[in-house]
Amino acid sequence: MMADRTEMNCFTLCGLLTLAFTLSTQQENCPLDEVLFEDGYSYNPEPFARCVCTKGQFECVGVMCEKPTCKDNERPVVRMGVFCPKCPEKENVAIGESYN
Repeated sequence: MMADRTEMNCFTLCGLLTLAFTLSTQQENCPLDEVLFEDGYSYNPEPFARCVCTKGQFECVGVMCEKPTCKDNERPVVRMGVFCPKCPEKENVAIGESYN
């Protein structure tokens, strides 16, 4: 009878530890416009802001950018998926590839 009680206590204790570990490592989704996004998902609501899903809430921060020094006739541009403006890239029309 004593062995059964020991096994029961170990099972209960191990089960609680496993449950506690599982709950503490579970990721929480973040709601945005009635859609759930996974923990770690990030997006840019504005050109100089980044939001990351962390434990069920989006945390957003601003991004500070240095002003790029472009040639006299060039203006900095903001490209899709890039935070800070950059000088425009030149395009090789013959083969359609970009280079810096």
